[in-house]
Amino acid sequence: MLNIEKPERTVGLDEKSMTWGMLIDQFIFVPLQVEEMHHPLFLKVEELEIDFKYHKLSNWAFFVPTLIDLTAIVRFKCSCALICRTEPHMLAQITSLLQQMCNLLSLDLCSPYSNDISSLTAEDVCLMTPSHVRHLIVRIQSLSEIIIVLERLEHLSGAKFYFRDTSSTRPIIKMLKEKRNGSSCRINSFTLYVWLGKKHIQPRGKKRDSRTPADSLYSQTIR
Repeated sequence: MLNIEKPERTVGLDEKSMTWGMLIDQFIFVPLQVEEMHHPLFLKVEELEIDFKYHKLSNWAFFVPTLIDLTAIVRFKCSCALICRTEPHMLAQITSLLQQMCNLLSLDLCSPYSNDISSLTAEDVCLMTPSHVRHLIVRIQSLSEIIIVLERLEHLSGAKFYFRDTSSTRPIIKMLKEKRNGSSCRINSFTLYVWLGKKHIQPRGKKRDSRTPADSLYSQTIR
């Protein structure tokens, strides 16, 4: 985990994942002399977590690729209140980083970062999520936005959504039955887990069998 925080932690690093308490004031740019570097310092990091504990640096998005080869990242998590608040500059920086992660499979955006209501919309999530991502975890604005995400991000095989919305989840069940037959889902308090089946393509002129199983809302395989 790459913690952007007050200088109070030491460095610990292994070959596959990064756990780093950065000494921001002393460490960035001058010691690294990034203008003279021809490649990132660490080439084999597969898991990266960035956690903005106290504040966001204006140059952080430029710094990270000089430290880590982003093309090797398979799993990425970013925790920051500015994402949930949809601060435009922050979203643009995250999107820019994600575009460099060509092997990314799992993306986690502010999962249970806080109890605050997220302002992230389906449009925000879809713009940030690369087409090669298979697993998505995100705190999102509402249940209606979840439906849009699942409809648009057809490449996902699974997703977990956190939300603060008391609306009925039946529209999500209905959409999955109609468009992603064979999906499974589990709904807890303010959390939705979805394991997605293949996209359903209905032949022209052929009506769906109305005898499909009825909804079972809280835990079911959708067929």
